[in-house]
Amino acid sequence: MLRDCIEGISGCRQRQSVEVIIVDDGSQPPIDARTLPRGSDALIVRLEGVGPAAARNAGIDAARGEIVLFTDDDTVPHPSWVDAALNYLDSHADAIGVSGPIESVDWDALYQHSIRTGAADEATGGNFWTCNIGYRRATLEAIGGFRADVFRHAHAEDRDLAIRAMELGQIGFAPGMAVSHTPRPVGLRSVIRQASWARDDVALYALHPQLTADFGLPVRLALVKQAGTRWVRRARQSDSGLSVKRWVRAVTLSAVAAAVAAWAVFLAPPLRLQQSRREPGASG
Repeated sequence: MLRDCIEGISGCRQRQSVEVIIVDDGSQPPIDARTLPRGSDALIVRLEGVGPAAARNAGIDAARGEIVLFTDDDTVPHPSWVDAALNYLDSHADAIGVSGPIESVDWDALYQHSIRTGAADEATGGNFWTCNIGYRRATLEAIGGFRADVFRHAHAEDRDLAIRAMELGQIGFAPGMAVSHTPRPVGLRSVIRQASWARDDVALYALHPQLTADFGLPVRLALVKQAGTRWVRRARQSDSGLSVKRWVRAVTLSAVAAAVAAWAVFLAPPLRLQQSRREPGASG
């Protein structure tokens, strides 16, 4: 998937030089530059499992450009990705960032994970996924980058960054800044891992309580309820119909997710939120 991502970036119509930075956060074996597509000239920053927020901060620190675009190794940027982002920011001086559509082939949400978003999603307060977003470097430096001391998983750190960034200006949307997201299988281990991220949601809502305005329950109970109904909802939304096999899988995964989320929000050690920013320019 990483090769496909790098090839997609290399295929962008680049009106100026673009540097590619890969942050390898503890993969085994480490990424070997010799296995990357020829001519990619990517800089590899090697870390030892510090988590996505700190890894992206390291990427920011290594970058030299005025604009920093983020994507993940499970996407393939379209040929217009770079130009669309740069053109938008050039023509909207008041914008501090820009996002674009995330496309995906159809997938079965009960068995696979993928993402699909468009202009309407971002206009109604999207998640501002880091698989397709860009910021002015000055903005990232002004807000101190990602909150690596709070968000340790691949969850909520991108939304928190966007909320803080939008205190300085708006994040625009460029239709041509598109990426294709690759669906991947979802097993019991990934369900448990994702449910444990409810702890990061508690931190997100503590930092940004305005996000809970429509909650009908206290935050922790709402998170457990969401985990406990998510897989049943996904089973019902599929065009495949709700067979006995699908129903059993959905109920089982929902029960496991609810139990893990309950542990994460009620029993796990509390997060310390008082040190919520790093100093601009500090190492991630």
